[in-house]
Order: sequence, then structure tokens, then C-alpha cells
Amino acid sequence: RRLPYHGTIAMHVPSSRVEAVTKALLDFSAIARVDTISAANGKVRLQAVPRDGAPAAPQLASLIRTRMIEVEEVMVQRGNLDEVFRKITTSDDGAGHA
Repeated sequence: RRLPYHGTIAMHVPSSRVEAVTKALLDFSAIARVDTISAANGKVRLQAVPRDGAPAAPQLASLIRTRMIEVEEVMVQRGNLDEVFRKITTSDDGAGHA
């Protein structure tokens, strides 16, 4: 079972472009939803959640290039050890593993 944000695609975009970028991402069939994670200094961090957990980064990179979507940073989120430890030790699924 995956962590909630494992495989999502995070990106920083100028705050003036959030609506346009969000719409472009939602028009892409591989993306289920786009969440706003934070905003500071004129930049917004968006997180694109792939549909059915399927890897979408290569297709999303192509979409960004072909549509000339203005983003400053794009990264695929991976789980970290703290999240894995909490998931195992605090969930019913992890009972008996720790």
C-alpha cells in the first residue's frame, strides 16, 4: 500500500499562473486532481495527483513543454522514512509489524 503522496508531482508556479496551470493539468487525462500545498513570495506549490496511482511524470513533462506552461520546479514526490515508520506503527495495517 502506497503513502498518500508517493508518486504525486509537485511544482512551483508563479501565483499569477495558478489557475491556468491547474486547468491545463486537469485537462490532462492522467491527472486525477491538483492540490494547492502552499503559497509564499509570489509562488504557489501545486501537487498533481496521478489517476489510479499510475506514473505520469514523463507525460506531464511533455505536456508542460508542448503547452509552454510556466513552472519553476517540478519533482516527483517519494515517501520518506518518517512517513513509512508512522504508517507502519500507527495504522491497523501495521499492527504486529513493529
